[in-house]
Amino acid sequence: MASLALFVSAVVLVVLKGGTLARGAARLSHVRFEWLVFAAVAEAASMVCFGRMQQRLLRAGGADLSLPTMVSITMAANALNGTLPGGGGWAAAWLYDHLGSRQVARFLRVWMFLVAGGISSFALFCVIAAGVEIAGPRGPVASLRWLVFLLALIPAVVVALEAFRTRPPVRQLVEWAERHAEQHAEPPPDRHAEHHVQGRPSLLDRFRALISRISAVRLGSWGWIAVLLLALGNWLFDCAVAIAAMEALAVRVPWSGVLVVYGLTQISAAIPITPGGIGVVEGSMTALLHAYGMPLSGALPVVLLYRIVSFWILVPIGWAVWGALETSTRARQLREGRPSTEQH
Repeated sequence: MASLALFVSAVVLVVLKGGTLARGAARLSHVRFEWLVFAAVAEAASMVCFGRMQQRLLRAGGADLSLPTMVSITMAANALNGTLPGGGGWAAAWLYDHLGSRQVARFLRVWMFLVAGGISSFALFCVIAAGVEIAGPRGPVASLRWLVFLLALIPAVVVALEAFRTRPPVRQLVEWAERHAEQHAEPPPDRHAEHHVQGRPSLLDRFRALISRISAVRLGSWGWIAVLLLALGNWLFDCAVAIAAMEALAVRVPWSGVLVVYGLTQISAAIPITPGGIGVVEGSMTALLHAYGMPLSGALPVVLLYRIVSFWILVPIGWAVWGALETSTRARQLREGRPSTEQH
């Protein structure tokens, strides 16, 4: 609801202040080049952090993909997500299949998607929580300062679970659950039923297999911390692009509210209205910057420059990378399939 309210507010601003926004857009012709270069480097660092985070998660399960490969895959998936209707689903499906073509196990792919999404979302909420604390009692989300305490509890719980996962009480609990399941497992009522279920894994077998797979994926406490820091780096480097856009256009940076503005904008981008949040991101960030004291004539060019660096430039690059990855994947599959074809 909050994201929808931001979008509606942005539309109202565009309608009522169209002339002011148009004059502000003219400021894009006066950009300081050194800050534009900094913005490009920061966006590249953001993509590297996200690719590195996924690489760490995959390596924890035994899949060793290089960092350039993971960054390339990340850029290609980003292009799919940003341009196709329902892009998130297309990007996830392509990424799932592509990792499968690189011999990454199905369970590890699903595990990586779930954990990467959860850690990334948590990191974004940490950015917002920090921004709320920095902004203090002013701004549209000042009443949400209680989030900081709740969010601080989550990593403590995760670290505690990881630390105690292999301790005797936990092992005893798993063994007790297995014994309890064996005692209550009902035998098949007759030979026909036994023949019918023969070869199918029982619920206990599935439980054991799941526990085995989860136990095989080991990050350790420091690994989880590293993954969280990489997720934070992904968001903070992208936020630095927005700050660099303000500096490039000689617009005063609202330091007290910049993290809140950025974080809430990213939440609004999740609204599945347009591919890549086109229009939603621009409108939401403009409205939030204005709410934290930036004139509309300065907010609009800042947002447009930020989107050019963080979205519009990346999309064609990502599609080019996608084409290269698809070509190399098909060529590799043909090479691997040639011996079996010759045998037939």
